[in-house]
Amino acid sequence: MSFILASNRDHDSIGEARKNWDDYQAHLEALKDKFPASAFKIATSSWWY
Repeated sequence: MSFILASNRDHDSIGEARKNWDDYQAHLEALKDKFPASAFKIATSSWWY
C-alpha cells in the first residue's frame, strides 16, 4: 500500500507523489464495493484533497 500523506512517504519527488496518488486511487477502486457510494465518491474526488 502506498501512502499519500507526507509523513508516510519515503520520497518527496513529484513523480513519486503521482505514483502514490495513482496507487491510492487503484486501491480504492479495488475496494469500491466495500464502500457506501457516497464515501467512495468523496474518497475518489479531487476536491476532497
